[in-house]
Amino acid sequence: MVGQNFTRGLLPEDLRRYRSFYAHRIRKIDIWPHYPTFSADAWQALQLATEWQPGALSPLVTSLSFHNVRSNIRSYHKISFPYLSLFLGPNLVCLEFGIASDVPLQVTSAQAIATRTARTLKQLTIWDTSVTGPPFIAKYLPSFSWPNLETLCLPDISVDAFAPLMSLPRLVSLEIRGLQSIPPLYTTTENGMVPEDILELPDCAEDMFPCLRFLTFGGTFNSASRFAGVVGFIQRLPPGNRVSTIRCSLYNSLSASECLKLVHTILRHCTAQNIESLSLRGAVDEDYREELELDTKTPFKCVVPLFVCQRLRHLEVGLTQGWCLAEEELGEVAAAWPGIETLMLGAEFASSHLPRIDHSHILELLRQCPELSSLGLRFDATRVGTLEEGDATVMCRSLESPLRTLSVCDSPIYSPSRVVAFLGYHCPLFEDG
Repeated sequence: MVGQNFTRGLLPEDLRRYRSFYAHRIRKIDIWPHYPTFSADAWQALQLATEWQPGALSPLVTSLSFHNVRSNIRSYHKISFPYLSLFLGPNLVCLEFGIASDVPLQVTSAQAIATRTARTLKQLTIWDTSVTGPPFIAKYLPSFSWPNLETLCLPDISVDAFAPLMSLPRLVSLEIRGLQSIPPLYTTTENGMVPEDILELPDCAEDMFPCLRFLTFGGTFNSASRFAGVVGFIQRLPPGNRVSTIRCSLYNSLSASECLKLVHTILRHCTAQNIESLSLRGAVDEDYREELELDTKTPFKCVVPLFVCQRLRHLEVGLTQGWCLAEEELGEVAAAWPGIETLMLGAEFASSHLPRIDHSHILELLRQCPELSSLGLRFDATRVGTLEEGDATVMCRSLESPLRTLSVCDSPIYSPSRVVAFLGYHCPLFEDG
């Protein structure tokens, strides 16, 4: 839709032509508040002409996105949002909308939307630019029944919203973009272990979150979660939950000690044998100053407890400090997860210290992990040679590894062309672009 006003009055034949030839063809709608749609008078004319019928302009639509403006709700968003019901047909299963929950009219509109769609929706995404977001969500969710909801994406939530969330019968995937308001139930020790005096936690029925598999915290460029909020949420998961994937993008940097605490929290409140994918990443700390003496042991301590997760296929850990894995540590990883497909350890944070592994160790890792398709490690690539120079890694038989992507951060490289040739020889699917 373009233009804020009609050039003439809306005639019955205009609407009849649109509803006869176009309305039933629409399956997906994206409305961006960056661009003007209609004026308030035009929206009211459409509503009157359609006799306030929900979904009159798109009766067969299945997906509707009324996108949010992160910094401010613009005037056309305020004008258009109350008339969103014109697009809410009975077949709608995917809905995304953004509001400012401190604006009463928008809250009322959001409630009207849920009244019409809650029982059929399978996917719901809500954006909230108001500072009162958590209280709004805590009241909004339990006010309606969501029997078919499978995927839910929310801003920050409060403790009051936890019970309504856990009772959603078909919820499979939950994303909370800016989790801050869930305080921890207890504080882990310095080495990440659970204190001995924490024997029992508040009762939580085992049938809560019956279908939950995927948890995501943070994930947008200016909206990420706080460490304490993530820990508090995981500590409240019901025993026996089936969570298999956890993705965490923190607002602040992630130190090795915090990562270890988070790992032990996950292992205490989730079933290790269910975990298949784990991503724990902090923000880049521009003020971080690397120590002269490299701590080579602490980063790897964050990985060792996860060896009990035998079904793990995807692992990403991004700490404030750089990683310098040793050959024996890489061997432990390969022995613990021979079927791993994604392995990213410190591939985003630079270090002034030379890596302790080289391309021969990477080759051995690929040999022991034949399904590895995405790898992120710092390694010394200056020693990659050629066939003429007698480099054993290019004289041996090609591994035919499925590796597609390799993140090397600031790994020292003498000859990029040799590295690309080495990877192309052993990894025919490698993407060198």
